[in-house]
Amino acid sequence: MKRGGYENENGTISDHKSRLHSCYAWGVLAVVVVSAGFMIAFGSENWQSMTLVLTLLPAVT
Repeated sequence: MKRGGYENENGTISDHKSRLHSCYAWGVLAVVVVSAGFMIAFGSENWQSMTLVLTLLPAVT
């Protein structure tokens, strides 16, 4: 029985979905680490600057 269409014919999760999940998880970890580093370096009172940088980052890339 297939659930959500993620399994291949052997009943295992496909490599593509597994790789996509892994990249997403590493991206979340990177955002958490960078945000924590920003807060340590510049203080939590400057959180607005961090959100501005994170908002503009996709426009730059």
